[in-house]
Amino acid sequence: MNTNAGDENLINAMELVARMGRELNGLSETLTDLFQHELNKIGTDYPCQFLNLQAPRQSSRYDDSQWLCTGYAESFALSKQRASSNEIDAHVGYQISLLGDGLIPGVRSPLIHVFFWEGAADFDSDGHYLQFPLGEDATCSDERLLKWEPSNSASWIEGLWAFSIKLTSMNSRQDLLDSVVSPALALLRGKGSMDALPDSLTGLVLYPTDVVTYAE
Repeated sequence: MNTNAGDENLINAMELVARMGRELNGLSETLTDLFQHELNKIGTDYPCQFLNLQAPRQSSRYDDSQWLCTGYAESFALSKQRASSNEIDAHVGYQISLLGDGLIPGVRSPLIHVFFWEGAADFDSDGHYLQFPLGEDATCSDERLLKWEPSNSASWIEGLWAFSIKLTSMNSRQDLLDSVVSPALALLRGKGSMDALPDSLTGLVLYPTDVVTYAE
């Protein structure tokens, strides 16, 4: 039986979507494993502890057809360093954005956003995920670290933040550790943006000047 060019193009497109789905699953499983492993090693030099008894909070969204996953996020619970507590004070995690408002205008590339927020990332909860354009309360430090003030000024959290890495620059587990997980833990430890996110960091996104107001 002969197939025409249209049939073959459709099959190729479906195979591409299926392959993307498998790669997204593998990427998220690797990132989650790395985050849990490294967060379990948090010591007294951090102002927080990882609540490893809490399952990661997952959130995903799909395109209008409900066939294609366009975004996926996982959030890991953190608590202020104290003798014993299961109270969640904040979350660190990642958001994978393939299409839609999670992409930076002018930067046409799938992205991994890494965040430290009070709440877990949730695509269904009043837009509680990283999306562009950013709100007026966002600033940027050194073109690479988005920053927000916490809602509770008395909180132990001095500032909320996010940075972005080009997904296509990540080719191995080591890349994900070096460019996603390790910088996140450095920022949690209190490192500055230039130390945690140097120019040499593979896949680092520098935010365009028309996206945010730059901090002085």
